Amino acid sequence: MSCSHSLIRIGLIGVALILASCGGSDGHDEAAVNTDLRRLGVTGNTYTHTFDARNYIESGSKDVIGHYYTIGVWPDYDCVYTFEATLNRVNNIEIYFESFTVVEANNLIYEGGSAGVHIAESSSQYDSADPLLTGSAVSDSNHLTFYRYSGTTPLSDIPMVDRSANLSLEFSDDAKMSDACIKDMHVSLQAVGTSSISTLYGGDGNGMFVLIYDKSDWEQYASDAVKQADIFADTFPGWAGFRSYFSFGSKPTTDYDGTAATLDLAFDAHDYANPNFNWTPDSLERYGQAYDLTVRDIADGSSLSTGWSKLISTNDSTQNVFLVGGEAPAAGMYPDACNTQYGEDQVCDTWIDLIFIMHGAKDRAFAFRDWDFSHAYFLIKQ
Repeated sequence: MSCSHSLIRIGLIGVALILASCGGSDGHDEAAVNTDLRRLGVTGNTYTHTFDARNYIESGSKDVIGHYYTIGVWPDYDCVYTFEATLNRVNNIEIYFESFTVVEANNLIYEGGSAGVHIAESSSQYDSADPLLTGSAVSDSNHLTFYRYSGTTPLSDIPMVDRSANLSLEFSDDAKMSDACIKDMHVSLQAVGTSSISTLYGGDGNGMFVLIYDKSDWEQYASDAVKQADIFADTFPGWAGFRSYFSFGSKPTTDYDGTAATLDLAFDAHDYANPNFNWTPDSLERYGQAYDLTVRDIADGSSLSTGWSKLISTNDSTQNVFLVGGEAPAAGMYPDACNTQYGEDQVCDTWIDLIFIMHGAKDRAFAFRDWDFSHAYFLIKQ
């Protein structure tokens, strides 16, 4: 059975099912996967299913597009970089980066005044090859090493934790000195998908988030720009997904077991403006013109809190960065201060909850908290 977006529309259980059976891959036929796996070993009707570097690069090399996000390079100034790279598979476990080129170099800037929180895109046509410490083979400074799973569990049912790898990628001293946003990567990654079009995502638990797409998967959406409206999803569960915890040198920790009960987050992003009731002037300057959002209880869809969403990537950016934020009455305020227009004595606190990066298909996204890189969310849209 191929992965069909219509499965998502049967409700929250459908979200669980599509994550379990498709793993987020883009239309890869499960029968074709099983056909390939039969070549890896057969005993009667029991097949040996393997997940390792061969699921990411079937043979030879692969071109990828990726983002990485680093915080605190300067106060109130984070890096949002997009790169192209060529990866080579050495064996069934290890891959190395042959090249690494930054193609879009932006900064997420937090400031008051009319600018607010925004993406500075003055360097969007960066196109600079950054010298790797070594780009010729697997080494201590350049290796993407997959944990190997082998067993009779069907590939689509292999636990998320077993679809994982660690990346160590180091740059030359000259590259790091010329650009403060170029930082060595030592991150734990998880693969979403069970075929060679898998997407890798993860982080180091200490200020860096990395996302790597298959270039062919990326390019099919290159001319279809993401808009604010693409996050809108008014029917429960709207956006829903699970989180994984990352630490370099180990497998990610993922509680998701293919059931709705272990999904961690669900929210509806609405197509109407947040009313900004009792927002402070500083909040209005930073997050004004945001759209309304409702965080839902996974079990029954009831409203847990309200918030807002805002697309901050503009112009020719391919990064598709949204902010997803929360709001709550300040201490001692009326409990519905954010939902009802009271007098000037009421205050509604606001904050950024998630940095939300949408995939080109606009039906899935990756999100993380810019103050806590220990975990990241994989989310799909109903």
